[in-house]
Amino acid sequence: MDKFLNLMYDFFAFAFPGACILGSLLLVEFGSLSLFERIPGAFTQGLWHCFLFFSFSGYVIGYVLNPLARVLLLRKLGLNIYKGFLIGRDSGKNDKANIEPGSLKNNRYLIMKKYLNSNDLSSKFVLIREYSPRNAQYIEFWDMHVSMSLNLAIASLVFLMVFLYNKSMSGICDELELVIPVTVILLVVFFTFIWLAVKYSVWWVSDVITTYKLVNNKRFKRKMKSSE
Repeated sequence: MDKFLNLMYDFFAFAFPGACILGSLLLVEFGSLSLFERIPGAFTQGLWHCFLFFSFSGYVIGYVLNPLARVLLLRKLGLNIYKGFLIGRDSGKNDKANIEPGSLKNNRYLIMKKYLNSNDLSSKFVLIREYSPRNAQYIEFWDMHVSMSLNLAIASLVFLMVFLYNKSMSGICDELELVIPVTVILLVVFFTFIWLAVKYSVWWVSDVITTYKLVNNKRFKRKMKSSE
């Protein structure tokens, strides 16, 4: 079961988004032919050969880009774009609890900023995986969605750049009725994936913090019983 979950994580978090990025890059046109068409015989070896090529190459691309995406797209861009939403969700709680709006205790944005910019979550997750493996699976599930959303955001941005480059080579002004709506749609898709990454990261961080507290309480109770 663990092997299946790890395989699912690698596929959806890295291989699938990486394959989308690779596919977009292969559509870059040089002259009248795309890069895909200029590689003789590379994709004529059968469906299984293509699947292995895109899976392996996509995994490498997704794995390499994911740490960069977490820093630039999640911490730098995503949290700042959706800062108002994260704080807005907590404003009602702050008023009811008479807690200062900038307080870390009840401010979702500050909590996310704190934990996403430190290694504290990793050390907490090690303990969770040791003492609560079932909860660790749910946490990895949210982490998989964060990685997949960020890498798919990159894929949509790469596809947009390739699309605009190809159209600029063939005369972008002559096809504005196609370029403008496609650009708008891809930008909406990009920011939607960024939003999904922020949402899943909120759930991910929340589950880590909550489960860590539960695990610590259980360990404390065991120590108390053993000392009696």
